[in-house]
Amino acid sequence: MNPLDGLIVVSLEQAVAAPFATRQLADLGARVIKIERPGVGDFARGYDETVRGLASHFVWLNRSKESVALDLKSDHGRSAVAALVSRADVFVQNLAPGAAERLGLGAEALRADNPRLIHVSISGYGGDGPYADKKAYDLLVQCEAGLVSITGTQDEPSKVGISIADIASGMFAYSGILSALIQRGRTDEGVTIEISMLEALAEWMGYPLNYAMYGGTPPARTGARHAAIAPYGPFRCGDGEQVFLGLQNEREWATFCDRILGEPILAVDPRFIRNSSRVEHSAQLQAEIERSFSHSTAEEVAQRLEAAGIANALLRDMTGLANHPQLKARGRWLEYDSPAGTLRALVPPATFVGAKPVMGRVPEVGEHTDAVLAEFGALPSAGLTESRSQERAISMPHTHRGHAVQAARSFLFVPGDQPARFDKAVDSGADLVVIDLEDAVAGDRKDSARASAVEWLSRGGRACVRINDPSSPLYGSDLDALADVPGLVAVMLPKTDSPQSSTAVAERAGVPVIALIESADGMVRIHDIARTPAVARLAFGHLDYALDLGADPGWSAMLHARSSLVLASRAAGLPGPVDGVTTALDDAEVLDGDLRRTKEIGFTAKLLVHPKQVAVTHAAFRPDEEAVRWARRVVASAAGSSAARVDGHMVDAPVLARANAILQQAG
Repeated sequence: MNPLDGLIVVSLEQAVAAPFATRQLADLGARVIKIERPGVGDFARGYDETVRGLASHFVWLNRSKESVALDLKSDHGRSAVAALVSRADVFVQNLAPGAAERLGLGAEALRADNPRLIHVSISGYGGDGPYADKKAYDLLVQCEAGLVSITGTQDEPSKVGISIADIASGMFAYSGILSALIQRGRTDEGVTIEISMLEALAEWMGYPLNYAMYGGTPPARTGARHAAIAPYGPFRCGDGEQVFLGLQNEREWATFCDRILGEPILAVDPRFIRNSSRVEHSAQLQAEIERSFSHSTAEEVAQRLEAAGIANALLRDMTGLANHPQLKARGRWLEYDSPAGTLRALVPPATFVGAKPVMGRVPEVGEHTDAVLAEFGALPSAGLTESRSQERAISMPHTHRGHAVQAARSFLFVPGDQPARFDKAVDSGADLVVIDLEDAVAGDRKDSARASAVEWLSRGGRACVRINDPSSPLYGSDLDALADVPGLVAVMLPKTDSPQSSTAVAERAGVPVIALIESADGMVRIHDIARTPAVARLAFGHLDYALDLGADPGWSAMLHARSSLVLASRAAGLPGPVDGVTTALDDAEVLDGDLRRTKEIGFTAKLLVHPKQVAVTHAAFRPDEEAVRWARRVVASAAGSSAARVDGHMVDAPVLARANAILQQAG
């Protein structure tokens, strides 16, 4: 039996702070139901793909949880969460301040229906005050809390190497929940808990804060050394490696001088006779110690320190930690399941004798939606209408825009730094215009191109945008600028090389992704990319792909790659992929030949670089008669019924939109 067996936790969480708190509850046996955005999920899923294609943060923080995908902007999504919370013991959320209240998930509303509920909110700076609405990321909170000012060297401040502000707030949320459970056991009433990252980290800054408030100056930045204790830190040895040591009192200092340095006289040297003197003369002290250590290896010095009872450590990297003999000897590693197969992780630090730690599976997005909603009586009133074949369209961000991308035959590029051509591109008749912020824009014009695209989209324009690739320093700025821009239909992601990169873009921009495959890395992951719910279409950048392979970009050399895109699209339920550009602008026969060959193997759209290529492309990709007949049946059935079905499938708004697009293309 585990301490929290039977406890139900519902968490509307993302990133690190709240997931860290709830994972610790899950470690102790609590049932944690994680609410995620349909299709995209927790954006931490897209931080990286180093754990066999999964994100290292996500697998660390989300094992043993159940994932339920709900659109909280819909009536059903909100009512489903309310149904879950009505039976929960704890509700945790780390949305932006005020967001939970706007969704009807504030403490007052939820605790009115469930008085025993423990409601926990984690934010960057708290729910009120001048910083209430300020964005809070871990590094920025480290800055605001003064941590960066005392970390690093004299020449340069530094952040802490882990998400310390997130972790601090997660720890205080965890301990606060445990305290609230004890209180509820006495009063039979829940409680509302608020935690901010700033206040959590400020609590951990108690020593330097008091040192500065009452001493007049803050602790100096001393790298890996201690600002107020000496010797305490790294010292280089004869083999070039470092050994770390720390002394806490004068007795240890005398022992160190006698047994380690072999110079007992140093213990009474006026420069080193007490700790404050040693700190004052730290450079001379370091020279004396390293002169003595220069005749031995770090391992030999560590052995002498250990024998003398002097605290010491060797500097280990992550491989050293993973293979640490102490962790191995104590059996601190266990295996657990994930979508990428079996992984291993350290067991929770608090060992409950007689209780086996919970080390459950890392969930996929929405893996438990059906089962959990059925259990809590929260299925849609008309039954579960989303079949597995429809799940992609329903879970995709801005579904109607996803279908516009899926129905398009022509994607016409227009340079982002030429806004006068945006409207002309629309007038060309292309199914979708793609404002290009990448290849078509010189480096010194990137910022103005981005601003022009956002301005045009915000005043009624409608287009896709090709952003700069994820390795570019402009990538983040592109996504930040495009977030929630009204006219943005989709983001074309250059050099897409993983499902996580597509998911991260959809999460930040709020629209589907056209995954542009331009590298070997992307090609070997093509099936996983195609199955990513955020991806509306695959496109082939054959010129960059050939360059990456060192291959000829001609038809024969690229046939296997093109066929791979067609197969991946088909297997994932996507429309045919989008072929790359034809640069021969004045030779219609070349374009016609490219279109004919790609259509024969299953491509259904093309990237274009000039308006005069539009008409030829549309003629080549005109819908076949079978597709037209299907579209007509859909439109006719939808006109006669509010719950129409065609070929056994429900006709909802996205299906109707696709049918209308096909009929429009057919002319």
